[in-house]
Amino acid sequence: MKRKQPKLRNLEPSTPDAAVVAQIRKLRPHLSKPCPIRFFLYFPSEDAATRSANELRDRDFTADIVSSIGKLKWLCLASKDMIPEITTLATLRGSMIELAFKYGGEYDGWEAELADDSVGAT
Repeated sequence: MKRKQPKLRNLEPSTPDAAVVAQIRKLRPHLSKPCPIRFFLYFPSEDAATRSANELRDRDFTADIVSSIGKLKWLCLASKDMIPEITTLATLRGSMIELAFKYGGEYDGWEAELADDSVGAT
């Protein structure tokens, strides 16, 4: 007996990025305009957050440093306008994790600001 291949659209997303992109696509299936995507990196010192921000700016991100609470007291909030696509976001996740590790911090994910005329809200 021959087994049927599962349809990809029926499979559960296997990564956090894929899960969010799937939600976005469900809300706005014809996404074609870039939207602001924010990336959250937390660091133990202002210096570490600033160094991270400088590297991100060199990669065409905007980046701001904000004091935070908890053991990692400094947030580097980076953003870039882009279409939320799983391959791009998966690659960026790896880069952000490496950058956070380099300066003793943690990467805490991303969010998309979805405008009414582009994609919706997450």
